Amino acid sequence: MKSIENVAILMSTFNGADFIEQQIESICEQSYEGWTLYIRDDGSTDETLNIIRKFMKNDHRIVLYEEEKPVNLGPAESFMTMLSRIDANYYLFSDQDDFWLSDKVEKTLLVMKRLNQHEPNLVHTNLSLTDRELEVSAPSFSKTAFDDVQSILLANDITGCTVMINRKLRDLVKYQISIPCMHDMWLGLIAAQFGNVDYIKASTMLYRQHGNNVVGSTTNKMAKIKGFNSISEKNRLMTTVLTARELLKKYGNYFSIEERKTLITLSQLGKVSLFKSLWRIKKNRIYKHSFLATTSFILKIMLNYSSLKSSI
Repeated sequence: MKSIENVAILMSTFNGADFIEQQIESICEQSYEGWTLYIRDDGSTDETLNIIRKFMKNDHRIVLYEEEKPVNLGPAESFMTMLSRIDANYYLFSDQDDFWLSDKVEKTLLVMKRLNQHEPNLVHTNLSLTDRELEVSAPSFSKTAFDDVQSILLANDITGCTVMINRKLRDLVKYQISIPCMHDMWLGLIAAQFGNVDYIKASTMLYRQHGNNVVGSTTNKMAKIKGFNSISEKNRLMTTVLTARELLKKYGNYFSIEERKTLITLSQLGKVSLFKSLWRIKKNRIYKHSFLATTSFILKIMLNYSSLKSSI
C-alpha cells in the first residue's frame, strides 16, 4: 500500500504463554508494516510477560502497556482501557492465542478506507476455526453477517479479533470503559447506529479453539441445541437485556420510535411476565434473520425466563 497509516493493534493478555509466541509472530509477518502492537497484561503469572519482552527487544513496534498498579480487568474492560488511552487512526483487536494470515491488516484496512472516515466505522471479517495445533476444522465460520442494531443485540456475530475500527468510532466510546457486554458487541452496536459496519467474507485469521478460551465458537448444531438451557445461554440473554438498557440510557434520544420500542422490549425481559414479553416481541416484530433462528430465540427465552427474572 502506498500510504502508511497509524494503525494500533491492541492485545490483552492473561496467562497466554502456550500460544502467544505464534500470535505475535503472525503479526510481525504482516504485509502491512505500519502498525504498533500495544499489549496490556491482565495479571499473568506464567511466562507471558517474559515472552513479550523477548519480542520487544527485536521489534520496536511492540509496546508493553505497563501500569503503576496493574489490576485484573477482564478482556472487555482491558481492551476499552487501552482504546481510551492510545491514539491512532485505526485500531485492531488481537487475542493472545490465534494466528493472523499475512494480509489481515492490509486487507481489512483497504475495506475500511473505502468508507466515509467522517463517520464511525467498523470492519470485521470471516475466520477459520482450528484446534489447538492450528489444524483447520472449519475454513469458513460464516459467509454472511447481520449487522443492524437489533441483530447484534439478539446474536452478536462480530468477533473482536477480526475487528478494525476507525478513530471516529473510538472517539465516540473513548470514555466508556465499563460496558455491559464484550467490546466487539458494543463497538458494533455504536457503529451500526451512527455509522457503518462492513464485513469481509474471506477469512483473515485462524481462530484457535482450546479449553482456556474466554469466548469460543462452535459450528456444531447439536451442541448449540443442547446449550439452549445452559449457563452460557442465560448469560447471553442477560447481556442482551443489560446492553439494551445501556443503549437506552446513553443514546435513547438518537433512536427512532420503533427502534426504542425494540430496545424497551428487550430491556424489560425478566421484569414483566413471560406472556407480556412474548406479546411485545411479536407486536414489535423482534425477529432474527430466519424462521428457525427466531424460533430458537423464543425457545431460549421461554426456557430461561425464570432464571432471567431472578437475576434482574
